[in-house]
Amino acid sequence: MRFCVASLSPVPWKNGKGTTRELALREDHGRMVWRLSLAEITQDGAFSTFPGMARIHTIVAGQGLLLDGGETTLVAKPHRPLHFDGGLPLTARLLEGACRAFNVIYDPKLVTATAQILTGDQVITSEGNSPCLFSVENSTSALLAPSAAARVWCRILSSAV
Repeated sequence: MRFCVASLSPVPWKNGKGTTRELALREDHGRMVWRLSLAEITQDGAFSTFPGMARIHTIVAGQGLLLDGGETTLVAKPHRPLHFDGGLPLTARLLEGACRAFNVIYDPKLVTATAQILTGDQVITSEGNSPCLFSVENSTSALLAPSAAARVWCRILSSAV
């Protein structure tokens, strides 16, 4: 399936500090197995928690975030997939203005997921149940300065569903 992100309606976060465009979702009996989304992060604030889920958060435009959870501090840098427990209570602080992030949220009891940044003419092979290639080509958002082209390769492998 190929589509333009601009064709997807942004959904405001519960805290009103940003929006998300859902790119793909897999559910089983009403429970999320995995979700791919693109988030516009425009303000500092509480980061959404997903108890029981794992996250891969990749900054695709902007300078990134500092995620602080008291005893846990994570830095989300551009084009570097950040893996962490989705249930961690974190507060996000923008490093230098708004940013955009590609997110993989998944149930680690049911699937495994990986994400990597592809550059240049790297070749990928598709072995797995749900491969996805997300391409960012010179962002034109009013919130974000244009970024270098980036491609995020995501692979989700089913173990039970």
